[in-house]
Amino acid sequence: MFVQHTRVRAAGGAMSPEPRSDPPEQHEEEGERRKERGARREEEEERSNVRGEDRGGRREERGGRREKEEERRKERGARREEEGGRREKEGERSQERGERRKERGGRREEEEERRKEREGRREKEGERRKERGGRREEEGERSKVRGEERGGRREESDGGGSHPRPAAL
Repeated sequence: MFVQHTRVRAAGGAMSPEPRSDPPEQHEEEGERRKERGARREEEEERSNVRGEDRGGRREERGGRREKEEERRKERGARREEEGGRREKEGERSQERGERRKERGGRREEEEERRKEREGRREKEGERRKERGGRREEEGERSKVRGEERGGRREESDGGGSHPRPAAL
């Protein structure tokens, strides 16, 4: 095949610098073919315009990319604003928490005051109990004096059972 190719070149093929002596009919046919090719190219360009495949279309795509990037930037900005809003809300919440803590602190102070009051009351109650206890002791001594009499009576009326009651103190 290679040998044949070289022969075609030598005989004045496509590569040879010698002008071809083609009949005029052939030139006309070639002109028509060129027109057909041109029409085909135009059709293909129209199709590619629809697809956006020609260079202009690619540029439009790039433009679309830019638009997409701008949209993304806007979305990011919106997100940042949302985050900023969230942070503001969080800040408000933390302020509320701080206020609550202050309220709690105030409550704690109030509770401590109440505790102190309770303790004071308890001390007073304790003193009163001591007083009552002292009175009871006095009464007990009195009752002992009386109890001896009663106990004596009880012993007498015991009837001498197998388990005699111990004397009341």
